[in-house]
Amino acid sequence: NFCFSRASVLAYPLARRVLRQGFSAMAPFWKRVSVVCGLASAATQAMAQAGTGQVDMDFGCNSGPRAPAWQAAKNIFRSLYVGPGASPLTLPSPEALKAALDGALAELKKVGAPSPDVDECGLGKLSLQLLSVATVADPVMLVPLFQSMESLASPVLTTLLDVPLALTGQAGWPIFGMLSTINLRKSEVPEALNAQGVDGLADDVGLLFLAEL
Repeated sequence: NFCFSRASVLAYPLARRVLRQGFSAMAPFWKRVSVVCGLASAATQAMAQAGTGQVDMDFGCNSGPRAPAWQAAKNIFRSLYVGPGASPLTLPSPEALKAALDGALAELKKVGAPSPDVDECGLGKLSLQLLSVATVADPVMLVPLFQSMESLASPVLTTLLDVPLALTGQAGWPIFGMLSTINLRKSEVPEALNAQGVDGLADDVGLLFLAEL
């Protein structure tokens, strides 16, 4: 019911996909959706029971001896996308990207973070990786990025597919803004753009779905 009730935002697009492909043909898809929806449902119930909007998993990096430094880094990252003239839909200047990366690293180095020996603040470390990539001078180097860097592709896919989007958003780390920045940088290379068919926009159904979104 959490994912497929009539009130769910997934109900309509899933119904359209079933009509196009047939229920049985989508078996692998249902398996993944059931796992992700189960995680989302459990997280929502936990937040409701706690009454605080938080769960045990500290995605926001709000606890621990080095939490203040991670919070300072988070605020620096967020300044690229939140505030007057800032937006995740526009490309920050190279100077702004570098200043944010340098500022965040300076705050973290004061407390010896990030450390390979300490398992802490996974989304914070991922944000550092993404922003480091976004500052690469030559956008051509970004085109094969996720195909050639499994160490980056794996945590990004885990965050996008296995962590409920609401939890990622509540954590406060601008993961989606940084992915948008990398994509905008890649768009500076014309041959890097997906063909319409790759994005499912080669037919009227795909175009209608995009318009409805």
